[in-house]
Amino acid sequence: MNSVNPFQIPTCFQIDAERRRRERFKKAVIGFIIGCVLLLVGMLIAGCESERSGAKVVPPAAERQITPSAAQSFCVKTVSNLNAEMDRPV
Repeated sequence: MNSVNPFQIPTCFQIDAERRRRERFKKAVIGFIIGCVLLLVGMLIAGCESERSGAKVVPPAAERQITPSAAQSFCVKTVSNLNAEMDRPV
């Protein structure tokens, strides 16, 4: 007597289901990789744009107007503050 289990799925359908599962897995992995690449590219573009907008344009040395008196007074103030701290008793 032929004892075929009616609840057992035939092997041809099992192979087909396994093939569909593998295809879905491949699509999911490829989609994940594409998503990561797009995210990284977007972050790179956003970083470059913010770096460009935040950068200040420094004029050439000939066009800069730094007065020697301002630089000297800053140095003198800094040195005088250091001397005052050293003269203070502990």
